[in-house]
Amino acid sequence: MKDLLIAGDHLMSDDAMAYMLSQLGPDIRIVAVGSVDQTLEQLGTDGPFDLVPLDYDIPRTSRLRGLELIQQQFPAQTVGMLSGHTDVHPLKSAIDGGAIGWPLKARSEDPLLHALRMMAAGRQFIPKRSAGRA
Repeated sequence: MKDLLIAGDHLMSDDAMAYMLSQLGPDIRIVAVGSVDQTLEQLGTDGPFDLVPLDYDIPRTSRLRGLELIQQQFPAQTVGMLSGHTDVHPLKSAIDGGAIGWPLKARSEDPLLHALRMMAAGRQFIPKRSAGRA
């Protein structure tokens, strides 16, 4: 995992995630943005990234619309949704819409890092308690 574009709903939690991920090593480049518009702009200037962890509740965009916009403009970009929601319907819609995974933000540091590593490597991640329902 080298290049991540964190697109989230809360700058403080995105900064915390960026700090957590930076502890993995010096070869990681992390960019954090707070809207889908900023995400698209960053992808246009600095993309592609190994992974775009995209918050399901990102401001000024309705739920999965951010994923749709990224997939339309940058179809080869790997996007993983981040959310605290455990409802299987948006999870299934996200996976069907091209997301590579749906790790829960509430997970502790090690499982979340594992999920992000998996997705950055191109492997799908769905929480075990949701996998059977999706």
